[in-house]
Amino acid sequence: MSQQIRKKKRQAQRKRILTLCLIFLTIIILGLIIHYRRTATGLLEQSEYKNVVSSEVYFFKHSDYIEINNFSVQDLTSSQGSKVNGYTPLTKNKMSISLDYLNAQSSTINQILKNKDYLHYNNIVRQIQNNFKGLDKLTSQISSTQGKKKTYLVNASAYFGMNRKQLIEKRQQIKKIKKKRHREIVLSDLGMLSSGYVYGTVNPMEKVVTENVLPYIDNNFLESIQKIDQQDEQALKIVDNDHLYAAFTVSPDTTIQNESSVKKLKQKVIGTTGRKKDVAYYSKLVKRVDLLWQYPQISIVKNNKSYPCYVVNVFKSGSKKIVVVMLKDYISVFANDNILKSDINIQSFQCYKVPKSAIKTEGKKQYITLLQKGYFKKKVEVKVRRYDGRKAILAVEDNPNLSANSMYCIYP
Repeated sequence: MSQQIRKKKRQAQRKRILTLCLIFLTIIILGLIIHYRRTATGLLEQSEYKNVVSSEVYFFKHSDYIEINNFSVQDLTSSQGSKVNGYTPLTKNKMSISLDYLNAQSSTINQILKNKDYLHYNNIVRQIQNNFKGLDKLTSQISSTQGKKKTYLVNASAYFGMNRKQLIEKRQQIKKIKKKRHREIVLSDLGMLSSGYVYGTVNPMEKVVTENVLPYIDNNFLESIQKIDQQDEQALKIVDNDHLYAAFTVSPDTTIQNESSVKKLKQKVIGTTGRKKDVAYYSKLVKRVDLLWQYPQISIVKNNKSYPCYVVNVFKSGSKKIVVVMLKDYISVFANDNILKSDINIQSFQCYKVPKSAIKTEGKKQYITLLQKGYFKKKVEVKVRRYDGRKAILAVEDNPNLSANSMYCIYP
Protein backbone atom coordinates (compact mmCIF):
# COMPACT_ATOMS: atom_id res chain seq x y z
CA MET A 1 0.00 0.00 0.00
CA SER A 2 2.78 2.38 0.83
CA GLN A 3 4.48 1.60 -2.53
CA GLN A 4 1.37 2.60 -4.46
CA ILE A 5 1.20 5.89 -2.53
CA ARG A 6 4.86 6.58 -3.20
CA LYS A 7 4.33 5.79 -6.91
CA LYS A 8 1.40 8.18 -7.14
CA LYS A 9 3.42 10.88 -5.40
CA ARG A 10 6.27 10.43 -7.88
CA GLN A 11 3.83 10.66 -10.83
CA ALA A 12 2.25 13.81 -9.39
CA GLN A 13 5.70 15.31 -8.83
CA ARG A 14 6.73 14.57 -12.43
CA LYS A 15 3.51 16.21 -13.69
CA ARG A 16 4.23 19.33 -11.63
CA ILE A 17 7.79 19.48 -12.95
CA LEU A 18 6.55 19.00 -16.55
CA THR A 19 3.89 21.69 -16.09
CA LEU A 20 6.48 24.08 -14.64
CA CYS A 21 8.81 23.36 -17.54
CA LEU A 22 6.02 24.06 -20.06
CA ILE A 23 5.14 27.31 -18.28
CA PHE A 24 8.81 28.33 -18.18
CA LEU A 25 9.25 27.47 -21.87
CA THR A 26 6.13 29.45 -22.78
CA ILE A 27 7.44 32.46 -20.84
CA ILE A 28 10.76 32.24 -22.68
CA ILE A 29 9.04 32.00 -26.09
CA LEU A 30 6.71 34.92 -25.31
CA GLY A 31 9.68 36.89 -24.10
CA LEU A 32 11.56 36.19 -27.30
CA ILE A 33 8.52 37.16 -29.38
CA ILE A 34 8.05 40.41 -27.47
CA HIS A 35 11.76 41.11 -27.68
CA TYR A 36 11.73 40.40 -31.42
CA ARG A 37 8.69 42.56 -32.06
CA ARG A 38 10.18 45.38 -30.06
CA THR A 39 13.35 45.23 -32.05
CA ALA A 40 11.89 44.29 -35.47
CA THR A 41 13.31 46.40 -38.26
CA GLY A 42 12.66 47.13 -41.90
CA LEU A 43 14.59 48.63 -44.79
CA LEU A 44 13.27 51.67 -46.66
CA GLU A 45 12.82 50.88 -50.35
CA GLN A 46 11.50 53.15 -53.09
CA SER A 47 8.60 51.94 -55.23
CA GLU A 48 5.90 53.45 -57.40
CA TYR A 49 2.51 53.94 -55.80
CA LYS A 50 -0.61 54.02 -57.99
CA ASN A 51 -4.15 54.75 -56.91
CA VAL A 52 -6.53 53.59 -59.64
CA VAL A 53 -10.25 54.34 -59.89
CA SER A 54 -12.75 53.18 -62.48
CA SER A 55 -15.07 55.82 -63.91
CA GLU A 56 -16.90 57.01 -67.00
CA VAL A 57 -14.73 59.51 -68.88
CA TYR A 58 -16.67 62.11 -70.89
CA PHE A 59 -14.86 63.81 -73.77
CA PHE A 60 -15.53 67.46 -74.58
CA LYS A 61 -14.07 67.98 -78.04
CA HIS A 62 -13.19 71.14 -79.88
CA SER A 63 -14.73 70.09 -83.16
CA ASP A 64 -16.66 71.28 -86.20
CA TYR A 65 -19.11 69.52 -88.45
CA ILE A 66 -20.99 70.46 -91.58
CA GLU A 67 -23.73 68.65 -93.46
CA ILE A 68 -23.17 68.03 -97.18
CA ASN A 69 -25.75 66.88 -99.71
CA ASN A 70 -25.44 63.22 -100.76
CA PHE A 71 -22.27 62.83 -98.69
CA SER A 72 -20.84 59.54 -97.42
CA VAL A 73 -17.61 58.34 -95.85
CA GLN A 74 -16.51 57.01 -99.26
CA ASP A 75 -16.35 60.60 -100.58
CA LEU A 76 -13.42 61.45 -98.30
CA THR A 77 -9.96 61.77 -99.85
CA SER A 78 -8.39 60.53 -96.58
CA SER A 79 -9.28 57.65 -94.30
CA GLN A 80 -11.28 58.44 -91.17
CA GLY A 81 -9.10 59.60 -88.29
CA SER A 82 -6.41 60.98 -90.60
CA LYS A 83 -4.92 64.36 -89.86
CA VAL A 84 -5.82 66.99 -92.47
CA ASN A 85 -5.02 70.67 -93.01
CA GLY A 86 -7.12 73.68 -93.94
CA TYR A 87 -6.16 73.95 -97.60
CA THR A 88 -6.48 70.44 -99.05
CA PRO A 89 -9.80 69.34 -100.62
CA LEU A 90 -11.36 66.72 -98.32
CA THR A 91 -13.73 65.15 -100.84
CA LYS A 92 -12.91 63.54 -104.16
CA ASN A 93 -15.32 65.80 -106.02
CA LYS A 94 -16.95 69.18 -105.56
CA MET A 95 -20.07 68.99 -103.40
CA SER A 96 -22.90 71.17 -102.11
CA ILE A 97 -23.42 72.24 -98.50
CA SER A 98 -26.89 71.39 -97.17
CA LEU A 99 -29.10 74.46 -97.32
CA ASP A 100 -31.28 73.07 -94.51
CA TYR A 101 -28.17 72.83 -92.33
CA LEU A 102 -27.08 76.41 -93.11
CA ASN A 103 -30.57 77.80 -92.50
CA ALA A 104 -30.79 75.96 -89.17
CA GLN A 105 -27.46 77.45 -88.05
CA SER A 106 -28.54 80.98 -89.06
CA SER A 107 -31.85 80.51 -87.25
CA THR A 108 -30.03 79.36 -84.11
CA ILE A 109 -27.76 82.41 -84.09
CA ASN A 110 -30.75 84.72 -84.66
CA GLN A 111 -32.54 83.21 -81.67
CA ILE A 112 -29.47 83.51 -79.44
CA LEU A 113 -29.18 87.20 -80.41
CA LYS A 114 -32.91 87.88 -80.05
CA ASN A 115 -33.16 86.29 -76.59
CA LYS A 116 -29.73 87.58 -75.53
CA ASP A 117 -28.88 84.00 -74.59
CA TYR A 118 -25.20 84.92 -75.04
CA LEU A 119 -25.46 86.61 -71.63
CA HIS A 120 -26.50 83.41 -69.87
CA TYR A 121 -25.46 80.27 -71.73
CA ASN A 122 -25.76 78.33 -68.47
CA ASN A 123 -29.55 78.63 -68.79
CA ILE A 124 -29.43 76.85 -72.14
CA VAL A 125 -27.34 74.08 -70.54
CA ARG A 126 -30.11 73.51 -68.01
CA GLN A 127 -32.66 73.35 -70.84
CA ILE A 128 -30.47 70.84 -72.69
CA GLN A 129 -30.24 68.74 -69.54
CA ASN A 130 -34.02 68.72 -69.14
CA ASN A 131 -34.41 67.62 -72.76
CA PHE A 132 -31.64 65.02 -72.99
CA LYS A 133 -34.07 62.18 -73.51
CA GLY A 134 -35.33 62.42 -77.07
CA LEU A 135 -32.61 64.64 -78.51
CA ASP A 136 -32.02 61.85 -81.02
CA LYS A 137 -35.57 62.14 -82.42
CA LEU A 138 -35.14 65.47 -84.16
CA THR A 139 -35.92 64.26 -87.68
CA SER A 140 -39.36 62.90 -86.88
CA GLN A 141 -40.27 65.95 -84.79
CA ILE A 142 -38.67 68.69 -86.90
CA SER A 143 -41.99 70.29 -87.85
CA SER A 144 -43.27 70.39 -84.30
CA THR A 145 -42.65 73.14 -81.76
CA GLN A 146 -40.89 70.64 -79.53
CA GLY A 147 -38.72 69.51 -82.43
CA LYS A 148 -37.70 73.07 -83.25
CA LYS A 149 -36.80 73.69 -79.63
CA LYS A 150 -34.63 70.59 -79.51
CA THR A 151 -32.98 71.53 -82.80
CA TYR A 152 -32.14 74.89 -81.28
CA LEU A 153 -30.70 73.31 -78.13
CA VAL A 154 -28.50 70.94 -80.14
CA ASN A 155 -27.22 73.68 -82.46
CA ALA A 156 -26.76 76.31 -79.73
CA SER A 157 -23.93 74.45 -78.02
CA ALA A 158 -21.69 75.20 -81.03
CA TYR A 159 -21.85 78.90 -80.16
CA PHE A 160 -21.39 78.81 -76.39
CA GLY A 161 -18.83 81.36 -75.27
CA MET A 162 -19.36 83.68 -78.25
CA ASN A 163 -20.34 87.28 -77.55
CA ARG A 164 -22.74 89.37 -79.64
CA LYS A 165 -20.06 90.58 -82.05
CA GLN A 166 -18.69 87.10 -82.65
CA LEU A 167 -22.17 85.70 -83.27
CA ILE A 168 -22.89 88.35 -85.90
CA GLU A 169 -19.57 87.60 -87.61
CA LYS A 170 -20.41 83.89 -87.64
CA ARG A 171 -23.80 84.61 -89.17
CA GLN A 172 -22.14 86.64 -91.94
CA GLN A 173 -19.79 83.77 -92.60
CA ILE A 174 -22.74 81.40 -93.05
CA LYS A 175 -24.33 83.83 -95.53
CA LYS A 176 -21.15 83.76 -97.64
CA ILE A 177 -21.17 79.97 -97.68
CA LYS A 178 -24.77 80.00 -98.94
CA LYS A 179 -23.75 82.04 -102.02
CA LYS A 180 -21.43 79.32 -103.29
CA ARG A 181 -22.96 75.98 -102.51
CA HIS A 182 -21.27 73.76 -105.11
CA ARG A 183 -17.60 73.87 -104.20
CA GLU A 184 -14.44 72.10 -103.23
CA ILE A 185 -14.75 71.04 -99.61
CA VAL A 186 -11.86 72.91 -97.98
CA LEU A 187 -11.78 73.74 -94.26
CA SER A 188 -10.45 77.30 -94.63
CA ASP A 189 -13.17 78.11 -97.16
CA LEU A 190 -15.90 76.90 -94.81
CA GLY A 191 -14.75 78.71 -91.66
CA MET A 192 -14.01 75.42 -89.90
CA LEU A 193 -11.00 74.36 -87.84
CA SER A 194 -7.72 74.97 -89.66
CA SER A 195 -6.56 71.38 -89.07
CA GLY A 196 -7.58 68.23 -87.25
CA TYR A 197 -8.69 64.62 -87.56
CA VAL A 198 -11.30 64.06 -90.27
CA TYR A 199 -14.36 61.79 -89.95
CA GLY A 200 -17.37 61.15 -92.14
CA THR A 201 -19.97 60.84 -89.38
CA VAL A 202 -21.31 62.78 -86.40
CA ASN A 203 -23.91 61.91 -83.78
CA PRO A 204 -26.28 63.92 -81.55
CA MET A 205 -24.05 63.51 -78.50
CA GLU A 206 -21.06 65.08 -80.28
CA LYS A 207 -23.22 68.02 -81.34
CA VAL A 208 -24.23 68.74 -77.75
CA VAL A 209 -21.30 67.60 -75.60
CA THR A 210 -18.63 70.00 -76.85
CA GLU A 211 -15.75 71.94 -75.37
CA ASN A 212 -18.02 75.00 -75.39
CA VAL A 213 -20.33 73.31 -72.87
CA LEU A 214 -17.53 72.27 -70.49
CA PRO A 215 -17.51 75.49 -68.37
CA TYR A 216 -21.17 74.94 -67.47
CA ILE A 217 -21.30 71.25 -66.53
CA ASP A 218 -22.29 69.76 -63.18
CA ASN A 219 -22.84 66.24 -61.87
CA ASN A 220 -26.46 66.12 -63.05
CA PHE A 221 -25.30 67.02 -66.56
CA LEU A 222 -22.77 64.19 -66.61
CA GLU A 223 -25.24 61.67 -65.21
CA SER A 224 -27.74 62.55 -67.94
CA ILE A 225 -25.37 62.55 -70.92
CA GLN A 226 -25.90 58.87 -71.68
CA LYS A 227 -29.54 59.57 -72.52
CA ILE A 228 -28.40 61.24 -75.73
CA ASP A 229 -28.33 58.94 -78.74
CA GLN A 230 -24.97 58.08 -80.28
CA GLN A 231 -26.32 56.89 -83.63
CA ASP A 232 -24.02 58.22 -86.35
CA GLU A 233 -25.28 60.24 -89.31
CA GLN A 234 -23.39 61.34 -92.41
CA ALA A 235 -21.54 64.65 -92.06
CA LEU A 236 -18.03 66.03 -92.41
CA LYS A 237 -16.50 66.27 -88.93
CA ILE A 238 -13.16 67.72 -87.85
CA VAL A 239 -11.76 67.14 -84.35
CA ASP A 240 -9.03 69.50 -83.15
CA ASN A 241 -5.64 67.78 -83.06
CA ASP A 242 -4.13 70.35 -80.67
CA HIS A 243 -5.84 69.36 -77.43
CA LEU A 244 -8.75 67.47 -75.92
CA TYR A 245 -10.68 68.08 -72.69
CA ALA A 246 -12.27 65.30 -70.66
CA ALA A 247 -14.10 65.02 -67.34
CA PHE A 248 -14.91 62.24 -64.89
CA THR A 249 -16.36 61.90 -61.40
CA VAL A 250 -15.03 60.36 -58.19
CA SER A 251 -16.33 60.22 -54.63
CA PRO A 252 -15.88 63.52 -52.73
CA ASP A 253 -13.34 62.03 -50.30
CA THR A 254 -11.05 60.83 -53.13
CA THR A 255 -7.78 62.76 -53.45
CA ILE A 256 -6.41 63.55 -56.89
CA GLN A 257 -2.68 63.91 -57.59
CA ASN A 258 -1.52 67.24 -56.12
CA GLU A 259 -5.11 68.45 -55.98
CA SER A 260 -4.28 71.45 -53.79
CA SER A 261 -1.76 72.73 -56.34
CA VAL A 262 -4.45 72.67 -59.07
CA LYS A 263 -6.53 75.17 -57.13
CA LYS A 264 -3.52 77.37 -56.42
CA LEU A 265 -2.58 77.39 -60.10
CA LYS A 266 -6.15 78.22 -61.14
CA GLN A 267 -6.17 81.14 -58.69
CA LYS A 268 -2.91 82.35 -60.19
CA VAL A 269 -4.01 81.96 -63.82
CA ILE A 270 -7.55 83.34 -63.72
CA GLY A 271 -7.86 85.01 -60.30
CA THR A 272 -10.37 82.64 -58.70
CA THR A 273 -10.84 79.00 -57.72
CA GLY A 274 -14.57 79.32 -58.46
CA ARG A 275 -16.27 78.60 -61.80
CA LYS A 276 -17.48 82.03 -62.91
CA LYS A 277 -14.48 82.53 -65.19
CA ASP A 278 -14.18 78.96 -66.49
CA VAL A 279 -14.86 80.01 -70.10
CA ALA A 280 -11.81 82.29 -70.10
CA TYR A 281 -9.84 79.82 -67.97
CA TYR A 282 -10.14 76.84 -70.32
CA SER A 283 -9.47 79.09 -73.31
CA LYS A 284 -6.33 80.48 -71.73
CA LEU A 285 -4.92 77.04 -70.96
CA VAL A 286 -5.34 76.10 -74.62
CA LYS A 287 -3.34 79.14 -75.73
CA ARG A 288 -0.72 79.09 -72.97
CA VAL A 289 0.99 75.71 -72.99
CA ASP A 290 3.68 77.12 -70.71
CA LEU A 291 1.00 77.47 -68.01
CA LEU A 292 -0.43 74.02 -68.67
CA TRP A 293 2.92 72.32 -68.10
CA GLN A 294 2.83 73.42 -64.43
CA TYR A 295 -0.25 71.30 -63.67
CA PRO A 296 -0.03 67.79 -62.16
CA GLN A 297 -0.45 64.78 -64.43
CA ILE A 298 -2.52 61.64 -64.10
CA SER A 299 -3.30 59.04 -66.78
CA ILE A 300 -6.30 57.47 -68.51
CA VAL A 301 -6.15 53.81 -69.47
CA LYS A 302 -7.43 52.57 -72.84
CA ASN A 303 -6.76 49.10 -74.24
CA ASN A 304 -4.33 48.41 -71.36
CA LYS A 305 -2.21 51.46 -72.20
CA SER A 306 -1.89 54.57 -70.02
CA TYR A 307 -2.11 58.03 -71.58
CA PRO A 308 -1.00 61.10 -69.57
CA CYS A 309 -3.17 64.17 -69.12
CA TYR A 310 -3.08 67.37 -67.06
CA VAL A 311 -5.48 67.95 -64.15
CA VAL A 312 -6.78 71.51 -64.66
CA ASN A 313 -9.89 71.68 -62.49
CA VAL A 314 -11.36 69.85 -59.49
CA PHE A 315 -14.66 70.83 -57.90
CA LYS A 316 -17.52 69.29 -55.94
CA SER A 317 -20.96 68.93 -57.48
CA GLY A 318 -23.80 67.19 -55.69
CA SER A 319 -22.59 63.90 -54.24
CA LYS A 320 -19.52 63.76 -56.50
CA LYS A 321 -16.23 65.44 -57.21
CA ILE A 322 -15.69 66.38 -60.87
CA VAL A 323 -12.18 66.24 -62.30
CA VAL A 324 -11.42 68.05 -65.57
CA VAL A 325 -8.30 67.11 -67.52
CA MET A 326 -6.66 68.17 -70.77
CA LEU A 327 -4.75 65.91 -73.12
CA LYS A 328 -2.00 67.43 -75.25
CA ASP A 329 -0.64 64.16 -76.63
CA TYR A 330 -2.22 60.99 -78.01
CA ILE A 331 -5.34 62.96 -78.97
CA SER A 332 -5.97 60.70 -81.96
CA VAL A 333 -6.47 57.79 -79.52
CA PHE A 334 -9.59 59.43 -78.06
CA ALA A 335 -10.67 61.75 -80.92
CA ASN A 336 -13.70 59.67 -81.85
CA ASP A 337 -14.72 58.69 -78.30
CA ASN A 338 -17.71 60.21 -76.54
CA ILE A 339 -17.86 58.20 -73.30
CA LEU A 340 -15.24 55.69 -72.20
CA LYS A 341 -15.45 53.36 -69.21
CA SER A 342 -11.86 53.45 -68.03
CA ASP A 343 -9.37 52.97 -65.26
CA ILE A 344 -7.76 56.25 -64.25
CA ASN A 345 -4.48 56.51 -62.37
CA ILE A 346 -5.43 59.43 -60.15
CA GLN A 347 -2.23 59.24 -58.11
CA SER A 348 1.18 58.01 -59.16
CA PHE A 349 4.38 58.81 -57.28
CA GLN A 350 7.57 57.35 -55.82
CA CYS A 351 7.14 56.32 -52.21
CA TYR A 352 8.29 54.30 -49.23
CA LYS A 353 5.76 51.71 -48.03
CA VAL A 354 6.15 50.88 -44.34
CA PRO A 355 3.94 49.04 -41.80
CA LYS A 356 1.51 51.33 -40.00
CA SER A 357 3.14 50.26 -36.72
CA ALA A 358 6.38 51.93 -37.81
CA ILE A 359 4.65 55.31 -37.59
CA LYS A 360 4.25 56.96 -34.19
CA THR A 361 1.97 59.95 -33.62
CA GLU A 362 2.83 62.62 -31.08
CA GLY A 363 0.34 65.45 -31.00
CA LYS A 364 -0.21 66.56 -34.60
CA LYS A 365 3.13 65.21 -35.83
CA GLN A 366 4.13 61.78 -37.03
CA TYR A 367 7.52 60.11 -36.72
CA ILE A 368 9.50 57.11 -37.84
CA THR A 369 12.51 55.80 -35.88
CA LEU A 370 15.63 55.15 -37.94
CA LEU A 371 18.47 52.91 -36.83
CA GLN A 372 21.91 54.27 -37.60
CA LYS A 373 24.83 51.82 -37.59
CA GLY A 374 22.35 49.17 -36.52
CA TYR A 375 21.71 50.42 -32.96
CA PHE A 376 21.63 54.26 -32.73
CA LYS A 377 18.00 55.34 -32.80
CA LYS A 378 17.00 58.61 -34.48
CA LYS A 379 13.42 59.90 -34.52
CA VAL A 380 12.55 61.60 -37.84
CA GLU A 381 9.36 63.54 -38.57
CA VAL A 382 7.49 62.24 -41.62
CA LYS A 383 4.44 63.11 -43.71
CA VAL A 384 2.10 60.21 -44.46
CA ARG A 385 0.45 60.72 -47.86
CA ARG A 386 -2.17 58.05 -47.12
CA TYR A 387 -2.79 54.69 -45.45
CA ASP A 388 -3.43 51.69 -47.67
CA GLY A 389 -4.59 48.71 -45.63
CA ARG A 390 -1.83 47.96 -43.09
CA LYS A 391 0.69 50.10 -44.94
CA ALA A 392 1.60 53.75 -44.51
CA ILE A 393 2.50 55.45 -47.79
CA LEU A 394 5.30 58.02 -47.50
CA ALA A 395 5.80 60.00 -50.72
CA VAL A 396 9.48 60.51 -51.48
CA GLU A 397 8.92 64.16 -52.42
CA ASP A 398 7.16 64.79 -49.07
CA ASN A 399 9.97 63.26 -47.00
CA PRO A 400 13.37 64.64 -48.03
CA ASN A 401 14.91 63.50 -44.70
CA LEU A 402 14.42 59.86 -45.62
CA SER A 403 16.62 57.90 -47.98
CA ALA A 404 16.49 54.45 -49.55
CA ASN A 405 18.19 51.56 -47.71
CA SER A 406 17.79 53.25 -44.31
CA MET A 407 16.85 50.86 -41.50
CA TYR A 408 13.81 51.69 -39.38
CA CYS A 409 12.08 50.25 -36.32
CA ILE A 410 8.78 48.39 -36.40
CA TYR A 411 6.80 48.41 -33.17
CA PRO A 412 4.10 45.95 -32.02
